Amino acid sequence: TTAALFPDSFEESELGLVPKGWSYVSLKEVTSIFDSQRVPLAGQERAKRKGTYPYYGAAALMDWVDDYLFDGIYLLTGEDGSVADPLGYPITQYVWGRLWVNNHAHILKAKEPHLTKILIHYFAQLDLTPYLTGAVQPKLNKATLSKIPLYLPSSTAEQKAIASVLSSLDDKIDLLHRQNKTLEAMAETLFRQWFIEEAKEDWEEVPLSEVAVIQNGYAFSSKDYVEKTVNEYEVLKMGHIDKNATLKLNPKRDYVPRKPELKRFVLNYND
Repeated sequence: TTAALFPDSFEESELGLVPKGWSYVSLKEVTSIFDSQRVPLAGQERAKRKGTYPYYGAAALMDWVDDYLFDGIYLLTGEDGSVADPLGYPITQYVWGRLWVNNHAHILKAKEPHLTKILIHYFAQLDLTPYLTGAVQPKLNKATLSKIPLYLPSSTAEQKAIASVLSSLDDKIDLLHRQNKTLEAMAETLFRQWFIEEAKEDWEEVPLSEVAVIQNGYAFSSKDYVEKTVNEYEVLKMGHIDKNATLKLNPKRDYVPRKPELKRFVLNYND
């Protein structure tokens, strides 16, 4: 629709109609990759070096240590193991300040500060599947990562303008998340007041089994797990649940075939 309204602003490319003045660049052209400065610390060593600096792995903050390797704003993306989600999108972390990164994550820093925000959003939309190797454990090596193409405006001013809009949207998203937490706390307070503190004398106390269906999950073993293709069930385990009773964003994922006998164990929307 935009191209139809402003035909002089677009041109044909291998992607179809794209804005004029935009071109392909490789990731290597617009970022610095600091993989050579990574240092892994085993769990036993980290236990002896507890401190205030975050220690990051391929998909998450893993620990806190007594020293740092990097100081700045970086984009982390997995090299092996937790590289992409089931849909093929990269598992990334936007990190800043003084920090330590192990050898399972690539460490990227945009060569222009305004490009960092564009990189983060670009990776969020990138299908990483064509760039992965490894039959059992997916891997994204540095050479392949460096060649990933980005489609960017050649104008620095336009890049800055796009980054500014993206930053404003991220600020709004962060505000909404904080508002949601406030509303959840209010709902919890009201629930406690109405159903616990001010429960009426004529209210009836019943066992949970009268108002809810309770069943155990299926007892999978490791031999039940298969490689993911397109039609498997993802298995939800205790390890997927975070300390704050929410689901972890990028847990270790296991899959099983869609067998009829598993149907009653499937979680559906709103369960």
